[in-house]
Amino acid sequence: GGVTRVLPILVAFGASGFTALGYEVVWTRLLGISLKGNTAYAFGTMLTSFLVGLALGGAAFGRWADRFEDPVAAFGAMELGVGGFGLLSTFLFGTLPGVVEAVGCGSWWEYSGGRFLAAFVLMLFPTFLLGGVMPVVARICVLGLGGVGRGVGAAYAADTVGAVLGAAGTGFVLMPLLGAGGTVRALGLCNLTLGACLLAFSGTRVKWGLVGGAVALGALGVSGGYGEAIRRLYERSEPGSRLVFWRDGAAGTVTVHEFPDGRLLMKVNGGGEVPTDLASLQTFKMLGHLPFLLHPNPEDVLVVAFGGGIALGAASLHRARRMECVEIVPGVVEAAELFARYNSGILSKMARGEVGVRLVVDDGRNYILRSRRRYDVITGDATHPASSDSWVLYTKEFYELCREHLKDEGIMVQWLPLHGLSEFDYRMLLRTFLSVFPHTSLWLFNEYTVMVGTMEPSRVDFERLKARMEEPSVAEDLRSVHLDDPVALVSCLVMGEEDVRAFVGEGPINTDGHPYISFSEQRRRGTEAGLPNLLALLHARGSPLPYVAHISSEDARRLRVASDALAWRIRGNIFRKGGMPEEAKEAYRRALEVWPEDMDSESFLAELEEGAYISPYAYAKAGLAYERAGRYREAIRAYRRSLEADPRNVKVLVNLGNVYARLGMRREAEEAYREALKIDSGRFEVHFNLGSLYYMEGKFARAREALERARSIRPDSPAVLYYLGLVYEKEGEISRAIKCYRLASERAEGPLKKAVQMRAAALMGGLRTPEEGR
Repeated sequence: GGVTRVLPILVAFGASGFTALGYEVVWTRLLGISLKGNTAYAFGTMLTSFLVGLALGGAAFGRWADRFEDPVAAFGAMELGVGGFGLLSTFLFGTLPGVVEAVGCGSWWEYSGGRFLAAFVLMLFPTFLLGGVMPVVARICVLGLGGVGRGVGAAYAADTVGAVLGAAGTGFVLMPLLGAGGTVRALGLCNLTLGACLLAFSGTRVKWGLVGGAVALGALGVSGGYGEAIRRLYERSEPGSRLVFWRDGAAGTVTVHEFPDGRLLMKVNGGGEVPTDLASLQTFKMLGHLPFLLHPNPEDVLVVAFGGGIALGAASLHRARRMECVEIVPGVVEAAELFARYNSGILSKMARGEVGVRLVVDDGRNYILRSRRRYDVITGDATHPASSDSWVLYTKEFYELCREHLKDEGIMVQWLPLHGLSEFDYRMLLRTFLSVFPHTSLWLFNEYTVMVGTMEPSRVDFERLKARMEEPSVAEDLRSVHLDDPVALVSCLVMGEEDVRAFVGEGPINTDGHPYISFSEQRRRGTEAGLPNLLALLHARGSPLPYVAHISSEDARRLRVASDALAWRIRGNIFRKGGMPEEAKEAYRRALEVWPEDMDSESFLAELEEGAYISPYAYAKAGLAYERAGRYREAIRAYRRSLEADPRNVKVLVNLGNVYARLGMRREAEEAYREALKIDSGRFEVHFNLGSLYYMEGKFARAREALERARSIRPDSPAVLYYLGLVYEKEGEISRAIKCYRLASERAEGPLKKAVQMRAAALMGGLRTPEEGR
């Protein structure tokens, strides 16, 4: 009889476990998109927040469960709470970027803390209730089954089975079938249904009111604009764009954004993967063309990742005997229809049977592992190496796997981004590639690089390359990205194998067992534009001529000139990406003086003349990148230009004041902070920064006024309390100083806590009498 009584409760608990893991799956996806962070840190943030909420709920309801007169009704009410929040969560995720920016706009630790706080606050209520369900259900099962072990074991088993089914069902069924918004709605309605049923069969007097509330929430859930909320969330992830495509699938969420100037951007799980600016198109196309232009006889080709189909489309123009492409996210193939004018219409050609390409939906690494074939060419067009789903394609073990599946004269080609990587990480990834392919060259296409690796020494056969580039369809495709001139193309070879070896030096290797790149987020701050790596390549690049064979004296002369022009173009790209358009224009003009045939410099110069790349946002972003890289003079210049166009941007004014303060330019820093206060008088960091600045200048009365204002905004800030203590101490108010130090010590962590404790100890020591000292 006991089993019969508790069986409906166990089924309901299993369904609750299903929804709990379902929320975790879909919220992880939405969190990554809203915070633009498909990294190990983003997943860790979500998982930690989720588990902390469950733990708190379990601890709290473990104390309360025995007090409930009707635990079934309590179980039902908790499910109603989870369901109601679940229905609202889709709309709340759109607020996360603003919350993170407000509470964590400083150091990486502050940003990470803000990200955790935002995720924790968002998920605290539902996870608290989900965690509390376990002790409540356990009590029902213990009473019904007559034993603690049996009751708790049955409840735990039901919850675990439901959780397993929820994780699998949400990822592989609900997300592809209903999309993110529909999945959240389905999970929320499931919770509401559970809650209503449990309340209906409970003995509580107010059950029908709560059931009515559940029905009302359910009706709201059915009619709510979830699709529109998800569309706005995805669209806001790329400001200034229009969302033209999105698909939620088991492997990832794919979106395509269109900008006013016609550019497209495909994103997977919130990370930008396929932009259509000149540098990106050059790189995608060369991932397809370059191995065919370098290999003596490429017949069997494997392309890892379809993306926008641009690399595969370029490769298909060379008519290899057998060509395979592996893509793990089916949605990108569907989205690639929008990129037909860039990818040579590869999908239409495949549908008509005009090209012999076999498209496989699979994980690229596992596909190679299982394959028995050997290839002449393997091209890697994976997503950014720092993303949580692509780092495995940038390890020594993956490169060794590729080497095993290459023929004797085989070529491995892979994209290596400059942006989003510290110089340490960039060199490490290149070093990892070199450790497996000892004859590695590096090619630069304005803003991105391509690694080309072989097992035997190789040189560019210029005559063969030139002849293959004259194929009409190949020439037309290369002409669209200014690379139809063999000299222009070969000038992009910025490092041969000896240059690469000298550039990377000795150091760590990225491996499966120690994936440094997965935990590089702190190092990557300020590298969004790729400026540190562009600058490093400018200084380390070599001449391509030692690595070129069968080239005429006239073409060799042109290649030397084109290589010299490239140096000026790299400078122009650094200035352009760094928010210094006038300097960029001058560098491009110098490049054209050296080599008038430099079409890239001509194109970038024309865009700058038309006002492209110039906006307050671009300048502010460049200033932040310079500031984080420690290049403060350039940061000041970029921030000033941003303020010329948008003088009321408080965040830029604060950043400018911070840079001035770091350089010891205190008067200028004070002016920037005061200007910020005229616009937003309640900005905590401005009052705090002003207070600390006045303290350093010995203006203690002003420091006290500013810091007390900061404390009124954030009373528990340990940094404010510490500085106030310093000011009170200077003013002779020792008791107030000690009080501030004690409060700060209770709240501070790390080095600040130690500094506070040392200051307090020194002050207390000075108050002791000689007898007390002895």
